[in-house]
Amino acid sequence: SHTKRGLNTRDMVADNYKDTQSTRFSLGAEKRMIYSAALEVPTKLENLFFTVNLNYIKFNNAGIEMIDDYIYEGVNSKKISLDFGIFYNFPKILK
Repeated sequence: SHTKRGLNTRDMVADNYKDTQSTRFSLGAEKRMIYSAALEVPTKLENLFFTVNLNYIKFNNAGIEMIDDYIYEGVNSKKISLDFGIFYNFPKILK
């Protein structure tokens, strides 16, 4: 997944946000790239399975750090996460 958001023009701000200029994009566009790989492992028990997900997230110009109500612009971050899940699908009982 690749997403990019950028600066609002003054006209966009005036029309949509009652002229409250956001400082979030003052350093330019925000970019987020997410790469994921998922593995689903069935079990011998019916309706039970496990998942393993590996995610890499790169966030440029995030502007999401808040300290004392001030947005720190231009924050870049990278993250790798490993997620495990256990799922059971309950069978529907028909009467």
